[in-house]
Amino acid sequence: MDPQSLFSLNDHLKALSAHGDPLEVLERTVDFEYFRGWLVEGLGYGDGSKGGRPPFDPVAMFKILILQAQHNLSDARTEFIIRDRLSWLRFLGFSLGDRTPDENTIRHFRNRTPRKTPRVGVADVLRCPPGKGGTVDEGSAWLFRSGGSLCAAQ
Repeated sequence: MDPQSLFSLNDHLKALSAHGDPLEVLERTVDFEYFRGWLVEGLGYGDGSKGGRPPFDPVAMFKILILQAQHNLSDARTEFIIRDRLSWLRFLGFSLGDRTPDENTIRHFRNRTPRKTPRVGVADVLRCPPGKGGTVDEGSAWLFRSGGSLCAAQ
């Protein structure tokens, strides 16, 4: 692949934004950082003193689970689409060429997510009562920022 300029990737991402990238809307709409405390505590991430490869950002992995559920994807297909789509890379906070989670990492993260708080949080994100959440696309209710409330005030 021969880029036309040094800025061709940046231009391509700007064009995606100009056409209304729904993942950018989702990123502006949902406060994913709201879930970081629950995820870090529930996953029991260490301080790295024992060595080993550092884990992927738990919020990025959480976003992967939401995209996977929204698109009804297998772990293998999710791994491929993360690497294939620039809009997904940008939404998840990865750059072109970064190491991305493989299917086993995605499966292990899903199996390690705490059973109480984050999973309830995901259910709240995906199932806001009618009229109490915005829609990113038809049929998918999502959490809007609303002063700490999980669903927007009516």
